[in-house]
Amino acid sequence: MPNSGSEVRLPGQFQSSTFRPRLNLSELEQNRGRRLIYLESIRGIAALCVVFGHLAVTFISAMNSIDLIRSKLPILLRVLLASPLSLLTNGRFAVRIFFVLSGFVLSLSYFHKKTGGAVSGPAARRYPRLMLPALASVMFGWILLKLGWYWNIDAAALMQQRPDDWLFHWFLLDRTFTDALREGTYGTFFSFDWNRTLNSSLWTMPWELGGSLIVFSLLALFGSAQRRLIICGLVAIGFYAIEWPLLVDFVAGLALCDLFVRYEHRLREKPIWPVIALFAGLVLGGLLGEWPTKQKGFNGYFVNCWPAVPAVLIIGGITFSPWLRRGLEGRVMAFLGKISFPLYLFHLSIICSAGCGLYVCLRHMALSHGLSAIISTVVCISFLLLLSWLLYFILELPSLRVARRIGRWVIHREDDAHVR
Repeated sequence: MPNSGSEVRLPGQFQSSTFRPRLNLSELEQNRGRRLIYLESIRGIAALCVVFGHLAVTFISAMNSIDLIRSKLPILLRVLLASPLSLLTNGRFAVRIFFVLSGFVLSLSYFHKKTGGAVSGPAARRYPRLMLPALASVMFGWILLKLGWYWNIDAAALMQQRPDDWLFHWFLLDRTFTDALREGTYGTFFSFDWNRTLNSSLWTMPWELGGSLIVFSLLALFGSAQRRLIICGLVAIGFYAIEWPLLVDFVAGLALCDLFVRYEHRLREKPIWPVIALFAGLVLGGLLGEWPTKQKGFNGYFVNCWPAVPAVLIIGGITFSPWLRRGLEGRVMAFLGKISFPLYLFHLSIICSAGCGLYVCLRHMALSHGLSAIISTVVCISFLLLLSWLLYFILELPSLRVARRIGRWVIHREDDAHVR
């Protein structure tokens, strides 16, 4: 694969290496492969949707009434919530995108190489790869808590929100350094507690770790079987039966990756059916904006299972279309992709500290709720993008390197460097 940056050959044992600026887009392409940039871009867009969703429920309390009739919302906003535009603030569906993407990306190296190292290496480094950034986000939240820099309760009081509204739930308990350390290294992944967490966004981490191990196990056991797609289907049905629908997303991502690698070489330049699949996924996913989540019986079963369908259609539509993939490989999309993990992990702490703090200050300056919320949202997003960009350099890349070294040390071999 040609490199986009200039190369300088070094003498001796480094002759096979190249020297280039360490922290730029060319390193992202080198570490993860050019073919993964569009997948990371999808992840970046999904992470931004999670941020938009949390900002919406922060400053528009009626948006948190997803399980109720949103009678307090303007009719125009309710119409938007029943359209594909609702995906911009539907953080729950964005998480389903994350999980299907993980199943796809974690399987890609194996289906291209069909070697044991493509499974054992990523499996060995998966926990440290997730744990190190998660620990950093928990410690960051703990520091803000100790400094008294969370203003979500004050902002909720100024907006006259109810005690059971979303913004009242976070950062109420005092936590010690030991508590934070335990949560970041162990509790997040094996005993997540909504009532005591320093970062509620980490609720996805137990599913991410468990789903990743499911993917690696399926690849190791059945990756070379001729009827592996049937096996994946049976496993997915089993997870639905025991009411673990989120794990189905990972299996669906694995199956989608298998189909992609099988038929990638047959793709025409501009096939129409992936565009139709993408459009159908956006429409079906958009309908989820007004769906209640707290249902019982068959309705609840259906609501939990359904989001996997539009998630697969969206990712599959983009993946099977060469020109759609190129559209997500531009610099802006690549930037969103590489900051996606820090953006997701740290956004809640920033919203409840800087975002709510600015809102409280503006309200005390006699600005209206609407103007204060708009200014706080714009400033919060801008600050989040800047912070996530810095964290990509000082946290994301170092954690990737450490996790890769741990994986190599555990299995005593060089493994694939493309899998995130």
